[in-house]
Amino acid sequence: MEKYKSIKNQILLIKRDLDRLFDAAELFHGLAEPAFSQWRRTCNAVEEQMSEDVVRVAVVGAIKSGKSSFINALLGADYLKRGAGVVTSIVTRIRGGDDLRATLSFKAWDEVNADIEQALVLFPSSVWDAERSGFDIRRTSDRQALADALNSVGGDWLIRNGRRNENGVLLAAYLEGYSRIADLIDPETAVEVFKGKDFQRHQEFVGSDYLAVYLQDVLLGIKARLLEDDVELADCQGSDSPNPLHLAMIQDYLLVTHFIIYVISSRTGLRQADIRFLTMIKKMGIMGNMIFLINTDFSEHESLPDLEALIERTRRDLSIIKPEPAVFTFSALYHLLRSTDMQLNERDRLRVGQWEAETELVSFAEKQRRRFNAFFGQHLADQRYRLLLGNHLERIAVVASGLLHWVSIHQELLTSDADGVRKLLSGIKRHQKKIIHLQAMVKTTLEGALQSVRGDLKSETDRFFDDRSGGILGDVIDFIRHYEVSYSAYQEHIASAGFNHCLYLVYQDFKQALDAYMTETVNPRVVNFIRERELQIRRHLESTVEPFDEMGRGSLKSYDHGIGELNIPAGSSSEEKFQIPEAEIIRQRSGLILPAAQMSLRYSARIKTEVIVNYGMFSVVRLARKIFKSKSAHEDQEVVQALRRSVKRIKREMEKTMRASFLDYRENIKFQYILRLLDAFSGNIYQSLQERFQSYDADLSKLSELAAGSHDEKQRVYEALREMKAGGNDVEARITALKNEMSASVDG
Repeated sequence: MEKYKSIKNQILLIKRDLDRLFDAAELFHGLAEPAFSQWRRTCNAVEEQMSEDVVRVAVVGAIKSGKSSFINALLGADYLKRGAGVVTSIVTRIRGGDDLRATLSFKAWDEVNADIEQALVLFPSSVWDAERSGFDIRRTSDRQALADALNSVGGDWLIRNGRRNENGVLLAAYLEGYSRIADLIDPETAVEVFKGKDFQRHQEFVGSDYLAVYLQDVLLGIKARLLEDDVELADCQGSDSPNPLHLAMIQDYLLVTHFIIYVISSRTGLRQADIRFLTMIKKMGIMGNMIFLINTDFSEHESLPDLEALIERTRRDLSIIKPEPAVFTFSALYHLLRSTDMQLNERDRLRVGQWEAETELVSFAEKQRRRFNAFFGQHLADQRYRLLLGNHLERIAVVASGLLHWVSIHQELLTSDADGVRKLLSGIKRHQKKIIHLQAMVKTTLEGALQSVRGDLKSETDRFFDDRSGGILGDVIDFIRHYEVSYSAYQEHIASAGFNHCLYLVYQDFKQALDAYMTETVNPRVVNFIRERELQIRRHLESTVEPFDEMGRGSLKSYDHGIGELNIPAGSSSEEKFQIPEAEIIRQRSGLILPAAQMSLRYSARIKTEVIVNYGMFSVVRLARKIFKSKSAHEDQEVVQALRRSVKRIKREMEKTMRASFLDYRENIKFQYILRLLDAFSGNIYQSLQERFQSYDADLSKLSELAAGSHDEKQRVYEALREMKAGGNDVEARITALKNEMSASVDG
């Protein structure tokens, strides 16, 4: 960490030294020209981007696996709430800061009301007006009506498949938390900040279901050795959450993550939910920088061989998904309790004492922890060098080389006689024409390549999202159409709670299945498709630029050779092969964000209308029979038939909703991400080439004016140039040393 910080600071110092050289040059008549403005913009952009670039590390794992304890152990104190609620999937982000600060961003009222209306589709309560719309939790009457409806439903609705009904938990949490949250959600800001001694108050919100449900984002600022301002840790809620949309929220963060730490509890080992989640990550194509932590509970293992057997089983299972996984084993909680300055309560003191008696286990875990720290530190540094420093240093190097070349031209000009000046200007002008012609060719070719690949990307995106066989929308529609409802499994609910209640359960089970299919199958395929397009864009532009790069280096070498005959040293730009940055660098530089993976199924009110019409017809028949006190022998079958018709209508409306959602999603991905990424790549390439050619584009009219100046004026300028050259040589030497240091750090 210290070495990285040192290199980053040195790059910033070099940038500022270059600024001072530009300032010095502009103090002298004739030395300020357009190249300086461009070089300044390049240097300023480097400094700005270095302050904005972030390497993101996601900590993921099942509920209660010890993710928060692990992060607290890394940071050296109990900053994060351990054992937070699971009603919502908040990604708690942590960055470095000078003081403790917790910034909580809340959902807007429209988002809260949309969540509630979604949970109320086909709500079974007899006291709830199923046709009502426009719910607003800020209205007392709406809150009271919802509370009455929740109180009226039976216990069998609140417990579903052995766990609490997700919608029931969500609705109850919104109601319970309203009075506490109402004054915090402002239509414009919706942000609450806890600083200093109030920092711990943020745990009240993330640790309570009825408050956490209102949260949109949590960002903590913590002063810790591990954290610099360009590293972000994220505590992602449980990967085994029963709500598929929570999983989609985690997916959204993983899309911008550079490093993933997956936490596995030694109490449970690798479970089916872990396998399913890791398989999903593999399909997304983001398993490259992932390491695994077996978070050890010393109380669960009788001996070290018992723990080692678990490690071996886990490693073997992980190898099926990720060959040669990096697996480490230690106790996050033990390390946290041992490393913090906080006063331990009696229970924790006894626990630590008991663990320390297991000397063999503790010794093994501590060795593993040190191995993890070294491994993680090295890989994090590699990511930071690759993503945050390498490209910036190259751009600064081009500026420094250009400045030295510019100084050399002016020095030669000032020491030449009239014939030498004419010869120098003529030679520069001749070579400049070649460079200008090459620049025009590169621009034209890039524009042509953009048109070609743009058409390909549009066609490929449309085919991928097609509703026919093979297209992803076609697969979703097939899932909807072939979803099987076991009507016999719901007959008990029909008899005990009625048709309306049963219909709600059918709908929620169907929605749960579709949401799970979207997050576990569809979203990973979409992400993988986008990753392939990113590679396609980069490779296409690389193949387009490569011949021009060779021509450009040839032209620059020819230029350098020509001016070398005029006693002017060559620059270094002609030696460096042009490198196109990776997609994640372009994405980060341009601020591009993928459309959210949370393709929330905000099913339209039309689903309710269609089903209610069908239910209304069925109710009329039952009412008539009740009046005449007759009972059909086939009434149970009629109820099932009514249920079948309702499901058919639900499927039809789901299909319509998904078609509209995918059309929207496809166009967003196509125009707001893929094609904008193409433009960003192209813009970066053209700008980098322009920076490379900048030093070869001297203003000849100013050179002529300088050559015609008085002897004293030329002598004064020459002395200034000599000082600039000394400064430029020093900068170039420092850049070379930094490149070598970075290369050694990464290789080591």
